[in-house]
Formats: sequence, C-alpha cells, structure tokens
Amino acid sequence: MSAAEFIFTDEDHERFEQMNNGDSQFESEPLPPAPLWPDGVFPPDIDAYLNAQARSIRVPVSMVAVPLMVSAGGTIGNAVELQLKPGWTVLPTLWAGLILEPGRKKTPAQLAGQWPVNALQKRLYVEWQAAMASYETDLQAWDAKPKGERGEKPQPPQLDHLYTTDATMEALVGILSRGRGLTVFRDELAGFIGAMDKYRKGDDRQQWLSLWPGAPIKADRKAGGTTYATHPVAGVYGGIQPDYARELHSVNGQRDGMVERFLLWRPDVPRSGWTDDAVDPALLDPVVETFATLRSIRMRTMMDVATGIERVTVQLHPDARRRFIDWFNANDEATEQATGLRQGFYSKLDSQLARIALILHCLHNADDPRVMLSDTTMQSAIDVAEFFRAHLDRVLPLIGDRSTGEPVGLAARIIRYLRSPELQEGDGWVRRGRLLHKLSNVPADDLTTELSDLKRRGAVEMRTKSSGTKPFKQWRITPAPLQKNQNNRNYPDPSNRDTSDTSDSSNGFVSQFEEYLSTEVKI
Repeated sequence: MSAAEFIFTDEDHERFEQMNNGDSQFESEPLPPAPLWPDGVFPPDIDAYLNAQARSIRVPVSMVAVPLMVSAGGTIGNAVELQLKPGWTVLPTLWAGLILEPGRKKTPAQLAGQWPVNALQKRLYVEWQAAMASYETDLQAWDAKPKGERGEKPQPPQLDHLYTTDATMEALVGILSRGRGLTVFRDELAGFIGAMDKYRKGDDRQQWLSLWPGAPIKADRKAGGTTYATHPVAGVYGGIQPDYARELHSVNGQRDGMVERFLLWRPDVPRSGWTDDAVDPALLDPVVETFATLRSIRMRTMMDVATGIERVTVQLHPDARRRFIDWFNANDEATEQATGLRQGFYSKLDSQLARIALILHCLHNADDPRVMLSDTTMQSAIDVAEFFRAHLDRVLPLIGDRSTGEPVGLAARIIRYLRSPELQEGDGWVRRGRLLHKLSNVPADDLTTELSDLKRRGAVEMRTKSSGTKPFKQWRITPAPLQKNQNNRNYPDPSNRDTSDTSDSSNGFVSQFEEYLSTEVKI
C-alpha cells in the first residue's frame, strides 16, 4: 500500500475535487483523477523512508519519490550506463517537474526527497574541508623549501559536487568536466527556465537542450581556457505553479523540445490537519549509505580512452529486453497516433523509461551494478513511465494542449499478467484482484474498461467463481485451438470452452497482442 492510500480518505478527495474546478487560467474543465505512484519500485529501505516521509508531511508519496529518483540519477552520474542495443546507451539523467498550486507542500516534499543527497553532500564537504587544511599545510611546507628541493607542487583537492541550486552554464560545465554528475534543484522551475535566456540570448537554453541526451559539451573561453564534459549527467528537479506551466516553452512561445524533456505530474494534495507521524531516525542511515555506495562505484567494465572516465555498462536480461521491446512497440504506435505536445512527450518516453530502469537497477544493486537488469526492474520502470504518461491528461491543458489519449500499453500489460504462471490459479485463470494489485498505478475503472474491450474483441474471457463468502471474477486469455473466419482472422473455437463454470466469453478475434508479445522484434 502506498503512502497516498494511508493519507487520503474518500472525503479528502471529494473535498479537493470540489475545491479544484479548473483554477488555472488555462483550464475550464474539472481535472481527471490523479494516478497514484506505483508500489514496490524501490528497495525496501528506500521504500520505507519514502512512505514515512509522505505520511509525516501528508502528501502523496510521488512528491518525495520523484526528487529522490532524480537525485539518485545525478549521484550515479556517468559511472554507469545502460545498453539497450549496440549503439544505443543511456545515462541516468532525469528532468522532472511537480505542477502544484501554492501552499501544497511542494518545498517540504522536495527537501525530503533530496535529503539523502544533502546528507551525503554535507559529509563530502566536511571531508573536503579537512583535505583543504592538509593541502594548505603541504603548500606552506613546499613554499618553505629551496626551489631545487621542492619537487611537485601540491594540488588543491576538488569538492565532489552532488547538487547545485544556482549555477551558470559556464560554471556547470566546469563542474561536470571534473565530476561524474549532479542534480540541479530549483524550488521554482519558471525561474530556472527564465534564467536560461538571461545572459546570452538563448545560448544557455540550447546548451541545456544538449545536456538532456548527454551530448558532449565543450566550452572555450579566452580567459578561462577550455572545459570539456564528454558524458555530462545533470538531473533537474523543481516545482512550478499551474499558471506558469506555459513558461516551460521557449521565451517566444515556440516549441523547441524543452518541455517534452521533463517528466511532469500533477497530484491531488488536499488540505490536511496535524499528524503525529514522524520519520523514524533508524530509516535514515541505510538510505544515505545507499547513495554513498552509488557515488563510490569502483567496479568498471569500460574505459573512455579519450578522457580516462570509466563506467559500468549494464546489459538487459533477455526477459527484460523482451518486455522493453513489447512496450517500445506499443509506445511507438501510440506516438504515431498522438498529436501536438502529447506526441512529443510520447516520443521521448522510451528514453525516459530506460533511464528510470537504470536508476532503479542501481538502487537495487548499489554494491555491484554489473549484474543484468532484471525483468522485474524493467516492469517497475514501465509502471513509473506509465504513471507519468497517465498524468499528461492533467498536465497538457496547462501548457495549452487539448489533445487526448488513452492509457498506452495497458492492454499489453494485462495480457502479460494473464500469461504469468505466478498469478494463474489453474487453466490460465487469474483473479481480477490480482491483476489490479499488479497494475498498481491503474485505476480500477480503467482496468474494467480495458478488460471489457479485450473481451469484446475475443482476446480474453471471464468467469465468476464462488469462494464460499462472495463471488469473484477471474479472467484468462481466450484459449486455442483457433478457427478461421471468412476474413482469415483467428477466432477461438466455441467447442473448446469450459462449460463447467459461469464463463462469460465472446467469440471475437484473438487480439494481436498475444502474437506480438511472443515475437521478439529487433529494434
């Protein structure tokens, strides 16, 4: 159960819906329900920390989980990459923005999410101060020696920067050229975006657009010389008020791909009273140590000869690869059908998914990320990516886009779970409750709608069983053998049906999902 379910009652949500009737100047219709953050995507120690913070602050767990996830990517930096196929690797760079009205606890939740990296940065700063004191002592001793006896001049230690809250692009490139990566935290993204055009008439904005895919950045200055960041990792996290969401566009309102690079969401946060819930101090140390381990990764599998930067290249487990390909193809089709900004968000979601998967993989395997990325981790990353996709219906109207879209990949996910032996109870039947539990970020009504559509098309069938207390529904993929109709479509043979129960099955065509889920598609 997520923290959001601990916090909010039906009365809370009803009160919020009554209060929130399109309060942004760009909205005129009530918002659709806010999807909840999926359960169980993080390791148990981190999951316990996130839920405890969310209960204490009285916010949905996503408001703490997302800044933590973004800062984990910045902490990992360019030490680890994920290879999807030869020639396509991703680094753990994520940009995310929380869209919320003033007074809804954006800042406390953000501080809770970035607390692990704050605590680790403080530790590194203390170590750097001690190293500086030692350096100054060594430098004085070096100066005191005759020139012929000095030897090599001591060099000052470099502070390892895990995050920044205010840095020019020039300073940022300098930090990235010396370190693995960092996270930029801004309380208000509107100010962050506006500052990009403040000094150099849009040049910084173009640099930021290049930073997101991890393109090399080389800055040449007459006074400062050359700085070169070959694999920059700079995560970005901040909040933005609904009325300022359009400022994610360029200064003249044109689309340049900036807004589509952000994972945006808009949760429901009702007003809430006092709570005595507090975070158990015992939950803190394990989370900080996980971040410290991520920052000190020393196991390497690849060397960048030009720069000497070493990194781990994570490979996909075959099952994880198949799952990614299934999702990729569904998302590719959805992107083709989408329009406007929605199409732009969908087109970048495959890369976002891979980055999320890499971050989750490293959090679960901080001691040795060289192991293959598992199928379970890939599914968790898909759940997170679909969480952000589902929030687009609440976000896009704020940016002036009224395009619509159905949840993409839900039917494919249902088919996958119906095929899962661990969920089946005999003859391929799966309880609806188990499906709903696995699809943790999918509203019950959406599951009902999708199942009904799959049944109408003959892809699945349903039966009602009795448990001795009350009936429950089970679903399964419509079984073979198949027969052909006049249009050469595959239909289930009605004579193959099990008549010993109260199945409610339709004689329609078997969904193409079953076919493509069992076929590996090369990308």
